[in-house]
Amino acid sequence: MELSALRRRLGELTGKEVLADVEKAPGAAANARVAELEHVLFDVQEALARTTEELGAARQINRELMGRVNRRR
Repeated sequence: MELSALRRRLGELTGKEVLADVEKAPGAAANARVAELEHVLFDVQEALARTTEELGAARQINRELMGRVNRRR
């Protein structure tokens, strides 16, 4: 019985500590930072998509040019 009471008390104290830590977190600042990072992520994903498309086009051109060179031999 005494052990279960100690476990329960420890759980309560741990829960209170976690809640106190969460309440200390600057919510508005964290939300603003998340929004900023989401915007940056979107921009980077767009840039990656454009670069991937350009790379695909460059590879296709390279294949065509190499095909022309090989046919001339």
